[in-house]
Amino acid sequence: MSRRALAALLVPLALLTVTLVACGDDDPKAASNNGAANNGDTNNGDTNNGTNNGDLDAGNNGADDTGGNNGAEDTSADAEPDVPTGPWADLLSAGPWHVGFRTSSVTYRPDGYDADRTLRVVTWYPTADTTGTQSFYGGLIARPQAFSNATVGLDAPAPLMIFSHGNGGFAEQSYFLAEYMASHGWVVVAFDHSGNTYADNPPFPGGSLYFDLRPQDVSAALDATLALPQADALYGMIGDDIVMAGHSFGGYTTLAVAGATYDVDGMLAACEGQTEAFCTVLDQSRERWRAGYRDDRIDVAIPMTPAGALVFAEGLADLPIPTFLMTATLDATLPEVNEGDPIWSYMDGPDERRLVLATAGHYTYSDACAILAALGENDGCGDIFIDPAEAHQVINALVMAFARRHLYGESRFDPLLDGTESLHEGAAVLKH
Repeated sequence: MSRRALAALLVPLALLTVTLVACGDDDPKAASNNGAANNGDTNNGDTNNGTNNGDLDAGNNGADDTGGNNGAEDTSADAEPDVPTGPWADLLSAGPWHVGFRTSSVTYRPDGYDADRTLRVVTWYPTADTTGTQSFYGGLIARPQAFSNATVGLDAPAPLMIFSHGNGGFAEQSYFLAEYMASHGWVVVAFDHSGNTYADNPPFPGGSLYFDLRPQDVSAALDATLALPQADALYGMIGDDIVMAGHSFGGYTTLAVAGATYDVDGMLAACEGQTEAFCTVLDQSRERWRAGYRDDRIDVAIPMTPAGALVFAEGLADLPIPTFLMTATLDATLPEVNEGDPIWSYMDGPDERRLVLATAGHYTYSDACAILAALGENDGCGDIFIDPAEAHQVINALVMAFARRHLYGESRFDPLLDGTESLHEGAAVLKH
């Protein structure tokens, strides 16, 4: 890796930030005090309910039961596409369940660090409840569609999705996907990468440290999710079929945990004599990076507009599990020429696929346009881009098709996943 390539690696870190603090509050701390992580810690009531031991607790311990009076209510559901018909109607529609939502926290000690780290954790799950208290996502968005601390509607173990947010984002940033999966009978767990969220100081995190911490966050949250205490309502209701998804920096995180190997020698050569924060983290983390962060409990990976082409390079050919890369032709934050195209060129597995949304931007793969449209005005929100509701319908359907194909062998989805049939004129699925 050349020094020019190193500079190309560092630039995206400044661009990955999701700054959502303008939605309802002028002060980012004011927003975080209504339920989001505050300065990297869960000072919103979660840690005062016995959850600091790494267990997830379904109690009334978070901002999701505030009633939503302190933030904006997302009414985007009113603009969703018509109920679909045809052979893929089950994929394009919400499932039969209502959606429950709860918050908790996980505390763990990352490898290589001398202090504990606490993550605010959120969980979506199926419920048979037809009414309930609206949830309140990240101190920003009231969601009457998701019932806070609802009863669990499962009677057998459900598949699990783990989701990783973008740089400067928050756990619930892509709730379109989480709510959809829960409505189809899945449990979805997401979490704030503490110190790397919209509510942290500085308000626009640079991100270098989190190349090392983010993958460890995933495994810690997964540890806690799979070791729920017997008193927890979800105890015994989460199976061992696990999908990992993430957006942007969370896409990098997904690739890391899925098993991509790092180009450590190339990065060390480029960092020689350099003082950038990334190079310091690389020097401190090099042995962990050589070992990699593969968590072999994860069966399927879905990185969305990810960073990581120069971090992994040829190591992307080492991905050991089915991986569905999702990108956007009009991505201005992580342009296809810098990330999506080279990442795909390194991937070479027979079970790998790529979705290219022709008129999508970087933030199409989040709910940024519903939360704060100005954020993605030139990168997914606006008249030149695909309508977010249409895009989300396609993304959800293909995520579900890919997951069910590789978890349960459902071959009826092959025409969609081989690109012989399409869900949208602007959506192309590629294979090697």
